[in-house]
Amino acid sequence: MEGILHEIALSRASPLTSCEALDNGTGERRVETTAADGGYRFVNLVPSNYKADIEQSGFRRYTRDEIAVNVEAAVRIDVALQVGDVTQAIEVHAGTAANDGERLAEPGSCGSDRARDSLERAQRAEPGVTSPRRGATG
Repeated sequence: MEGILHEIALSRASPLTSCEALDNGTGERRVETTAADGGYRFVNLVPSNYKADIEQSGFRRYTRDEIAVNVEAAVRIDVALQVGDVTQAIEVHAGTAANDGERLAEPGSCGSDRARDSLERAQRAEPGVTSPRRGATG
């Protein structure tokens, strides 16, 4: 299985992108990283049905299932990565302060000078970003 990845919005190759081939029959996973030209290649795959997963930060995940790989047959999958939502994961553990030990201010406030500064930077960079309203839920 081989192909070329490119970023649809930028019309350029997508290097250093993680590509995964999963053998649906055995569960064996193979991972490759795209080259500078966006090319990837899985060699010596056992004939089977595969699932392809391609993921790069800032782009939508590409998944294709039931890809038939047969003896001495080339399978080519060229993918145009589409810009996706940028997400941020926050992990909170019981008993650990979520703000690096700083004390939170009264409910509904930003909590710290650092948090207020971050909010102000976000508001300047992205018009429409607002601070939470006191008593708002959601």
